[in-house]
Amino acid sequence: MGAVISDSATHEKGIISGLSLLPGAAALDPSLMAGLPGAITAATGMDAMTHGIEAYICQWHGRGTSATFAMSAVTGVFANLRTAYTDGSNVQVRAAMALAAYQAGVAINQVNVGNVHAIAHQLGGKYGIPHGLANAMVLPHVLEFCKEQCADKLAELAVAAGVGRNANEFISAVRALNAAVGIPEKVEQLRATDIPHLVELALVEANGYASPLLMSEADCTAILNNLLPW
Repeated sequence: MGAVISDSATHEKGIISGLSLLPGAAALDPSLMAGLPGAITAATGMDAMTHGIEAYICQWHGRGTSATFAMSAVTGVFANLRTAYTDGSNVQVRAAMALAAYQAGVAINQVNVGNVHAIAHQLGGKYGIPHGLANAMVLPHVLEFCKEQCADKLAELAVAAGVGRNANEFISAVRALNAAVGIPEKVEQLRATDIPHLVELALVEANGYASPLLMSEADCTAILNNLLPW
């Protein structure tokens, strides 16, 4: 039930949301995605992963059916994204990824997103980086930042997805999946001189989310510094 609007003049993104944006139904047709290029498959797949993780670890975890849908989305992406990336014509895998993306969307409709999105939106607004790609690059750093506060939940996701038994193993698995589908570790467009303004905007957005740990100016700056291309 959310939409993001990019302002080409200010290079910022604004968010609108409301129940009136929700469709009456969603049709998941994997045949429509068969020719999707690998890079877009990777970015949109990791976008669904981010939605699932942020919904699962937020402070509103357990509200409604969000936790169930979020965990299912995360396990679905881990199980299918690599194959979708390398074999886009695989209809069964495309269907599984479509379902995971849908489930992640249901989850964030109930509990919203978190710090990953707060930072990624600024990278997208400033540099035109596709949203899913920005999420994927930011995700491991935000998980490292808040892992003590949500270690139990990350461990639950690790076990459910079959990628480990604790928070550290889960974060390592996220990094490995990023690498497997060609997600870069650094933001080539990012400049140190832009970071203070990006931090200012990110903190304003982040304060509206129920993230497991609120970011300070220093926290957000450190995350962005980790993404500098040098």
